[in-house]
Amino acid sequence: MKNFFNFCLLLIFCCGPFFSNAQSISFPIEFDTVYTEKFNYKKAGENSTLIRMPYGSWKIINSSPSNPLKRKTVLEVRLICTDYPKGEDFTLLNKKRLASLFLLAPELFDNPFIEWTLVYQTGATKSDYYHYYHGFEIVCRPDYTSAKYEREYLLNIIKGYTPVKDSLILKIMKRNDWKDMTVVGDFTGSMSPYIGELLLWYNLTINKSKEEVDAFVFFNDGNTKADAEKKIGKTGGIYYTEENELDSVLQTAVTTIENGFGGDIPENDIEALLFAQDKFKESENFILVADNLANMRDVALIEKLEKPVRIIICGVSRVINTEYLNLALKTKGSIHTIEEDIDDMLLEIKEGEIINLGGNEYMLKDGRFILYKIKRT
Repeated sequence: MKNFFNFCLLLIFCCGPFFSNAQSISFPIEFDTVYTEKFNYKKAGENSTLIRMPYGSWKIINSSPSNPLKRKTVLEVRLICTDYPKGEDFTLLNKKRLASLFLLAPELFDNPFIEWTLVYQTGATKSDYYHYYHGFEIVCRPDYTSAKYEREYLLNIIKGYTPVKDSLILKIMKRNDWKDMTVVGDFTGSMSPYIGELLLWYNLTINKSKEEVDAFVFFNDGNTKADAEKKIGKTGGIYYTEENELDSVLQTAVTTIENGFGGDIPENDIEALLFAQDKFKESENFILVADNLANMRDVALIEKLEKPVRIIICGVSRVINTEYLNLALKTKGSIHTIEEDIDDMLLEIKEGEIINLGGNEYMLKDGRFILYKIKRT
């Protein structure tokens, strides 16, 4: 309903030049502002989508009516404009450009994980301003490549040829002396660096870890099943090994890749956890290696979980996904980031109270965490 209301306002804003309050329309986003002499769109990364507009206009000139960002995980939106004539106020023009983007991809505006950047080009002159790029650069996560590439990538991490992404898993495992573990890992495309780091940790500590890890369970959200066929609790794409040799764990990870990658963004985390808890009842700790930027398609199944879930949350750049906070809350588990372990705090919070994590505020409302206030940089 909120998006529909905004949609109606934006239609008036874009199509009704006589709408007297047009300048008062705003968006619930804040930009970081950077300056550059000239934005070189030809050097935009292969994971970027360009949405081009003419100088002084908000009309998209290089996109079909369909949403080019569908099924992509967006990390950053950059609005590129030109400071010409110098010192002119471009606020209204940029609002119109945002309105055009909203009509194309409204889901971007409700996503708290996206970073927004306003890029001002400062080098334009009277003779060349129309040659400058105007519009948006949308930076997305890389698409899946191939199972063969992923196998080599994982091996290179294990062997030390490729550096780990951020030492997240290594640091968390070192801080926590977990025993009797079943490790459940999201192994969709964007998670390869973290699964590689998980395998590196296992290899580095294998003499100890063989005694502490009961099993590894990997999931890929339904193999190659069409999105419309993915049923909650029966999505599939779950693989496991109880063998404690690194080769077996690696092969299980690779099999998960080979049998399915891609699809829509939500994942079947709870289904995989239920599988693990049913299969490995004696495990004391269930460790979920989760993708912060992907929601869970099966949150409705959380009540069926019977043991605490320790969540290693990967890919946190701005805020923690509240779905994982609520998973930890409901199972009396914990959340683990590169900086801290959040456990007792979740068990002690009361209705209406606010906790501060990474500078952001989360409120417990109606028994669930909501994002209350985002830290501004």
